Amino acid sequence: MLKAAMLWLGILLSSCTWFSRPMPPKATADPATEKRASIRQELTVTRDARTRCLLHLHGAVLDLMDGRDPAALGAAIARVCPDGWASGFKALQSLLAGDPWSLQEHALRFLEASSVPEASSVPEASSVAGDEALHHLRLLAAALLANADIPDTSFTRRLAMVAMRDPSLPVFLWTGAPHLLREVAPPGQTRTLGTGLTFSRSDPLPLLGRLHFSRPAPVTGGSRWKDGDRLSAGSDHPARVTLSLPLSCSTPGPMLLELRSLGPASVRIDGVLEAESGRTPGVEGGIWRLQVPPFSGSRTLVISLVATPRAGAPRLRLVPSSACSFGVDPFPSVNARRPLPAWLAPFAGLVVATLDASAGSFSGPRSLLAGITSGKPRFMLARALFTRMILADPSLLPETARRLALLQTAAFPGDGWSLFEQARIAEVDGRPEQAMEKLSRLDSAWAIVARARLALETSGVPTAGDTGDVKFGSPLAGLLVSSRHHRVFLTAAAAVRRRDPRLALAYLKPALALRPDLPDLLQFHLQTQQFPEALAEGLRLFTAGYLNETLLSSLGSACLGLRNLEGALQWNDQRLADDPGSEPAFLRRLDVLTALGHDPDGLFRELAAHVARFPYHRDTLLLYWASPSFRQTTLPDLKALLDLNWGKDAPAVFLLNREEHFLSSRGGAFVRVTRWVRLNTPVAVEELGELELPSDALILDVRTLKADGTVYPPSSTPQKSSFSMRNLEPGDIVIFSYLRVNAPVPGLPGRTWGPRFQLSHRAFPTVLAEWVVHAPLDLPLVLRPEGRLPEIQRTIDADGVHLKLQSWTGDRLPSELRMAHFVAPSIQVHAGFSEEDLYALFAEETPWPDWDSLELAQLARQLCPRPGAACVPDTARWVLRQIRDDRQLTRTAHILQRRAGSRIHLLFALLRHQGYHPRMLLARASRTSDGPIAWPDPAEFPIWLLDVPGFGFIDTRFSHLPPGRMVPAVGGSEAVVLSPRPTTVRLGPASPQSRTLEARARIAQDQSANFEIHEVSSGFHAVQKLDTFARLSPEALREQIQVDSLQRYFPGSRLLSLDWKRPPADREELTATYTFWAPSVCAPADGKNLELRRFPFPWNLRRRFGVFLPRTTDFLPNALPYTRLELTIEPPAGMMVEASPELKLETEFGRLHRRLVPGPGRSARLILEKSLRPEVIPVARWKAFSAFVQLFDEYETLPVVLVPVR
Repeated sequence: MLKAAMLWLGILLSSCTWFSRPMPPKATADPATEKRASIRQELTVTRDARTRCLLHLHGAVLDLMDGRDPAALGAAIARVCPDGWASGFKALQSLLAGDPWSLQEHALRFLEASSVPEASSVPEASSVAGDEALHHLRLLAAALLANADIPDTSFTRRLAMVAMRDPSLPVFLWTGAPHLLREVAPPGQTRTLGTGLTFSRSDPLPLLGRLHFSRPAPVTGGSRWKDGDRLSAGSDHPARVTLSLPLSCSTPGPMLLELRSLGPASVRIDGVLEAESGRTPGVEGGIWRLQVPPFSGSRTLVISLVATPRAGAPRLRLVPSSACSFGVDPFPSVNARRPLPAWLAPFAGLVVATLDASAGSFSGPRSLLAGITSGKPRFMLARALFTRMILADPSLLPETARRLALLQTAAFPGDGWSLFEQARIAEVDGRPEQAMEKLSRLDSAWAIVARARLALETSGVPTAGDTGDVKFGSPLAGLLVSSRHHRVFLTAAAAVRRRDPRLALAYLKPALALRPDLPDLLQFHLQTQQFPEALAEGLRLFTAGYLNETLLSSLGSACLGLRNLEGALQWNDQRLADDPGSEPAFLRRLDVLTALGHDPDGLFRELAAHVARFPYHRDTLLLYWASPSFRQTTLPDLKALLDLNWGKDAPAVFLLNREEHFLSSRGGAFVRVTRWVRLNTPVAVEELGELELPSDALILDVRTLKADGTVYPPSSTPQKSSFSMRNLEPGDIVIFSYLRVNAPVPGLPGRTWGPRFQLSHRAFPTVLAEWVVHAPLDLPLVLRPEGRLPEIQRTIDADGVHLKLQSWTGDRLPSELRMAHFVAPSIQVHAGFSEEDLYALFAEETPWPDWDSLELAQLARQLCPRPGAACVPDTARWVLRQIRDDRQLTRTAHILQRRAGSRIHLLFALLRHQGYHPRMLLARASRTSDGPIAWPDPAEFPIWLLDVPGFGFIDTRFSHLPPGRMVPAVGGSEAVVLSPRPTTVRLGPASPQSRTLEARARIAQDQSANFEIHEVSSGFHAVQKLDTFARLSPEALREQIQVDSLQRYFPGSRLLSLDWKRPPADREELTATYTFWAPSVCAPADGKNLELRRFPFPWNLRRRFGVFLPRTTDFLPNALPYTRLELTIEPPAGMMVEASPELKLETEFGRLHRRLVPGPGRSARLILEKSLRPEVIPVARWKAFSAFVQLFDEYETLPVVLVPVR
């Protein structure tokens, strides 16, 4: 009865358990499958033609994502949709076929056929305009017109009509032909064309806002403008452009302003000047980067700049880190779009990625397309655009981009898009034959013209299979009959230019009829020396408003050909007025003025003024220096230097080491370097017989002077970058001098960062060192001496201020092993800086935190989803483990994309995103110098650190150093804060380090041994090893341990096994187990005894520290870890370990404790503990330290005696 009750109770409990289980989740329906079913159902009940067209369009987009042929889809669309709608799919087919010209024509035709004005009130037009699939198809067509090769003005006119009907399409953002736009649209309308999408934003996304844009005069009113678009003055003459932008933020947060002004500019916030051309903050690659202080509420941002026709494309970008809105009057139809349907998400992602890439953003789009191609492998359009995007991404190294692109094309070697990209890569790699072979498999007009161009560039003579004789049925000649693309005629003209100039001219004329802005006819007349025709054609272009530097230069060349020197000077001066920094224009001006007979003294003054403004113009600099009017500075007397008879005991001696700096008030300088070196020994003759100067040096003088006064010039060959000094003998003097250009600090007018001049040499003594500076009177100078220097002589005259420093030494710099402190006598000058400017420059040398990077913001949120104590170390560890540190200063977004660069700057940006306020620090190793720390420069303070308030210091040089720990080289030393004020901080002490070795040595009868070692390291010693272990492959790691460690202590040894374990993320610890075999570890002693003489792993301090040498400077020993060795010794058969006394050595310099403990059987354990204090050893204590080291080495290497068993 009891058993039955228990049975029923079990059944009841199991049924309750079954009923209590949750229901299995329902399978999520595929959005694409649901959409197909919905399309089929609606087509059965819908009779409206427009609606049926859109339904078929939706189905075609779904089929396109599944890999269907776009041409077949276009044919199906043509049967149910208006004329021209199929061209959208034909454009995609042209992309896959590798035919860019056909792609552009079909894309434009599709935009024309499907264009609906945004303000249209027609119901069916509104339904079409609001369709998301059609909208994204149109956006994709507009994006595919990026960098379109405009075939003729008709194409531009059609494009303008599309833009005027639908201003939201960014069709003119990328054409690069604004001068053509003036011909096809009224001036009042051109500013509104192709301005792109707009929406207010509240999330940290890249801004795409349409803003008011106005010019005070002569045109009134405003125009629409898209963030990131070009700012245009709308005139052929320079004009002041003003952009007034309301900003409104609900929560305070820093905001980034990026401005590529390409001219004078200023930025004001609520009337307060924040930046101007004279002092541009955060300049990188010509882009201003200004951080707007955090605020809540409303502010007014006013940007003023001078735009000229030749200035290119000024650009503006605003990116906040909090909820903000921008601009005024966004179009409601753009903001009010319905949520994107799920079935369209992959295609919409492809369109968004293409648009972003066309606007210059690549990392996010590449990631998005990579996900689409992996999720939809048959979506060939996504793969083709992904490959194109890889090749266009400037953040990738060119070799990396080409390799990644070829990986994409390898699976589809015969597809048109694949052949197109392979041909592009082959051409860039310098393999035109392979490029032409790929292009020969493409059947398109573009491919024919591309093959002809490559054939001309390769050999200069067209081949029969490519261009042939264009008069007799070649592929190119077949295109000439019906082509409406100017490239066909230009290529045909290039093919016959040398053989038949008249025929070339006949081909150029239809090209100009298609594109009247082309300069090719002008260049043709100049090359054939038809100067009257060249001048007439140039004047036509000038009158039409096609102004650029090349046109003005060509007009000047035409006037020179006609012997019209005044006309040539007029055109050249206009070119210089547009671009005062054009060196070719200035040199031509000097030539023309010389031909006109102007006063040579006046020309030299003009030359000197130009060099003062632009000292980095190399040809002008050489012309200036070689001018007989230039007043050379007097050099010292060579005989007087030789009579001093200094340095004869050295292999070589610097008789003169001289630098003369000529500073410019506009920033920058040029430096004349003069050196006289006497060779005293045959060794010096052999080693210094090849003179290699800096790659950017402008040679003034190189020669060898014999004792009898004979002068020998050097021999040089184009294949070598060095000079071979001929007939050198001991006693000869090598004399050389050269110019080097010190360019101005980028983006900081009037600022010069000078190189440091070392007065003495480490290897060779120096008789006389001279440092001379010439600077304008109004240029502030900052001198930065180090070490003991003589007094600087200062004179002032009408030419400016002149500084001179002379140092008579006759000795070489002291150089001893691990000097505790060393300050080489040197000096450096910075010009145009105040103290605050100098520190501000340090801060600007760090890359901008990249508030515009969506990836950075997203990564920062992932690493720190909510504020807490773990945010800083977690973020730092991610950077340390994921980024390869090559210390290249570039934008942090590029560092993240490349996964390589400056770790510290990426970490700085991420922490800023997370709300922290880290500080950059510059530090130097504690033994490097004891010079002044108030004026650092990156060369003297090469160690970059990060100080995070509330957390501590972070050293990003080592991947496995836990954040907050200090390495021995900088622990406890001082560092400089990169801030407008010279402040220093004391770094934390170095983290302790230790090494524990548990080893076993099994000694064989042949006196070899097998060692088994279990090692546990912590601190910096473990960090260094972990970085090496993680970086190398297992094979390379074994080889490095074999060569660098085992062979050094156990010659002839062989590594048998190696196993190591990664530590937890927050611990600097390495655990490794390895075994090796070593021969001859024992040696016979006293008859039948053996001595074990090799142990793992002695320090050998006597050899490491060179204590056998006398010393004149303080000494700083290596920071060696506390080490404990516990070695179990198993002697061979018939032998046992003899007992030995305990040894202790403990002094102010360190300690060693050694004892031998008997073990089971015949074995014994050798326990050795040792440590060294990493403190400076004064010279007065060097002898005591040497005695300690010798005794330390004797105790450490004292052999263990093995005796026969009694």
